Amino acid sequence: MSEGEVAFTERQWMPFTELSPLRIEIEEIKREIAAARLHGITYSRLMEALKKAHVELDRKILAELAVHDPSAFSKIVEMAKTSGLTPK
Repeated sequence: MSEGEVAFTERQWMPFTELSPLRIEIEEIKREIAAARLHGITYSRLMEALKKAHVELDRKILAELAVHDPSAFSKIVEMAKTSGLTPK
């Protein structure tokens, strides 16, 4: 086995711990998806609309707002909806 193949198999079996950065990112995205769905918009359309509205909030901040300040999150969603988002 070459070094590359060994490195690949080691990465393939790395434990997916509770505190891994990937696990944290997945949980943040799940929160945003759920919160966006409650407001009648999909996650991808929300992110697209925020980009069009020039709102520069990262996923971590959006996830925190969705959980801890739902009224602020709903205002952000409404602003995104009125930024020229066309429903498909």
